[in-house]
Amino acid sequence: MIAIAVLLTLPGAARARPIDPRAHTTAAGDPDKQFCVGIKLKDWDLYDGRCRYGAPLMPMKVVSTLLKRPQLGKTLEAGKMKPLYRERLLDQLKIVDKASDKKGKKRIKRLARRARKSWAGRATANCLTLGAAVGGITAIAQLVFTGGVDREVIGQAALGGCAMAVLQPRLDRFLKRHGFDMRA
Repeated sequence: MIAIAVLLTLPGAARARPIDPRAHTTAAGDPDKQFCVGIKLKDWDLYDGRCRYGAPLMPMKVVSTLLKRPQLGKTLEAGKMKPLYRERLLDQLKIVDKASDKKGKKRIKRLARRARKSWAGRATANCLTLGAAVGGITAIAQLVFTGGVDREVIGQAALGGCAMAVLQPRLDRFLKRHGFDMRA
């Protein structure tokens, strides 16, 4: 995905032939595995679970510090999320943000493990997972094209990924049914 996103922004990419994501397993995950979201419990190990993709915990913790919660609240309100759910999500994100790195990662693990039973756990883990993915893509694109990283821009991208993840009912139903794949 990252390689495809970066390639599409390169000059002359419109003339390039289409990319088959199944041919690039490093960019699109392992095509033989089922589509689901895994969470890597150790930061520096390769993900080897049953899912096609794995999200590391530390970028998820960093995203919790980059997200501007008041702006996220306004975005979720504009997306017609009920105030009770919005407040529950923002409270969980605040708890993860205020915790130390070690306690924050433990909190994310606990929330992801309860994803099938708890809407707040599922929404928080999903928000941080997609926020880390979109923020990471933005950071790579900024490094490639500008040579530097702007925290504000990455925070905005992570906010968009988080809101997209939480406001999609199909994604919520999918995660409620399947949960996250937790692998060490």
